[in-house]
Amino acid sequence: MKISIKTLLIAGIILLGAQHPAFANNQTLICSSNNHEYAYCRANTANQVRLLRQLSSYPCQEGRTWGFDNHGVWVDKGCQAEFAIGSGIGGNNGYQNHGGTVPAWAVGKFQGINQRDHSSATIAISPKGEVIAIWAGQTHTGYFDGYKMTLGNLEFAVQQRGDGFLTTLRTDHGNQVLFRRAY
Repeated sequence: MKISIKTLLIAGIILLGAQHPAFANNQTLICSSNNHEYAYCRANTANQVRLLRQLSSYPCQEGRTWGFDNHGVWVDKGCQAEFAIGSGIGGNNGYQNHGGTVPAWAVGKFQGINQRDHSSATIAISPKGEVIAIWAGQTHTGYFDGYKMTLGNLEFAVQQRGDGFLTTLRTDHGNQVLFRRAY
């Protein structure tokens, strides 16, 4: 049987296209939280990420020590892992952020102090934008959509600040809470 160079070349291109990330719709990314600090690894995730392999001895738990948005993957608290990213990861193990509006820095658990009355508050934001907040002994639920948070009938502007964010009540700009990532 004679194999032509053209046949070998076509077979090589097909094989390369099936295995090389530049030709496939997905790729891998290693992201590391050094010294237990928050890290953001930029990548086009197409809002689909799956943890392939944990590389650290510290736990990598989605929504707690790692998460993602359309522009990258974040890790925290010592998590180091290899992630599959992109539209071709498929399978039920690949989580898709359907809202696409929750930036990675906003996902997780945060603690804050109200600038006006110095009361404390705790807030948790899921990768889907679901919010659970506790202040003044009461639990409030709502959602985070881009740079605004809604809790019941209250709407807050949200600005990223270091390892957290500042919320400002839309109807009372003096009512602000500075939240920091909870460790």
